[in-house]
Amino acid sequence: DKILSMLGIKDTAPKIRLGLDLQGGASLTFQADLSGIPQQDKAKAIEGVINVMNKRVNATGTSEAVVQTSGADRIAVQLPGEKDLAKAINLIGKTAELKFLSLGPDGVPLATDLTGKDLAKASADFDPQTGQPIVKFEMKGDAINKFADLTTKINKEKGNLVIVLDDQILFNGGVSSPITNGSGVMTGGFQTIKDAQNISVLLNAGALPVPVKLVEQRVVGASLGTESIQKSLLAGAIGLVAVLVFMIAY
Repeated sequence: DKILSMLGIKDTAPKIRLGLDLQGGASLTFQADLSGIPQQDKAKAIEGVINVMNKRVNATGTSEAVVQTSGADRIAVQLPGEKDLAKAINLIGKTAELKFLSLGPDGVPLATDLTGKDLAKASADFDPQTGQPIVKFEMKGDAINKFADLTTKINKEKGNLVIVLDDQILFNGGVSSPITNGSGVMTGGFQTIKDAQNISVLLNAGALPVPVKLVEQRVVGASLGTESIQKSLLAGAIGLVAVLVFMIAY
């Protein structure tokens, strides 16, 4: 790149994506729980899991990750360049079932029919007043009116809106006024902007259609890649010298 830049030539060649063997990374294998799925629907359920996982690891569209089946009920995930196994597992393996609850003055939580499927999109941001990380979300379709009715009821009863992702409470607070446009904000549940971004990715990707459990995890070194790169550089240098010798001789 530096040589091309010095010569005034713009590098327009597509960037080569490097796999685990070339740059190392994380390798995870999950097993899907298909016990409650009819035989004729199992393949579709696995396909759904792969689609959701792909959205989670490739939220920006530039990821080099590979998500594919490994047997009848297993999914293999390769994450080149990723060394943080805990982070990868937390992002990919969560069921990510979102629930909206109504907490009345009596402290009893009541379930609603609003779920993560009712979200149009979610995004991480900062609260302009406190500077704390937040997650903005927007409802879609009929959920806009349902959310308006729910927040109106909570506001009238002086209760709380509780938003739960799996076992994690993302928001638990009052509603100062009914929300009629379908837009909401989750505050107070995120330590860093990265936490808010990860939650946004999970919400946008949706919940896994079936539960999964991690059955294998490992960090893959790039020893093969380093050796291949060294050999390629040596071969390139030898080829360049050979061409120069031929041109001088000619």
